[in-house]
Amino acid sequence: YDGKCVFCRIARREEPGTALLPCQYEDLVCFRDIRPGAPHHYLVVPVEHMGNCKTLKAEHIPIGKAV
Repeated sequence: YDGKCVFCRIARREEPGTALLPCQYEDLVCFRDIRPGAPHHYLVVPVEHMGNCKTLKAEHIPIGKAV
């Protein structure tokens, strides 16, 4: 968890203006983008903080397969 990361705060339900949508995977959260590029624009992010793609490891592969 990184308290400075908006996605971490959303995943922990610490951002009151962001409603989480139903998601069948407990390690992912889904919500509407605050600046949508299309009428139906959603973001799906992992609950676990992941800095950027350079920090990913082999243990993160199952998260990518879930989507």
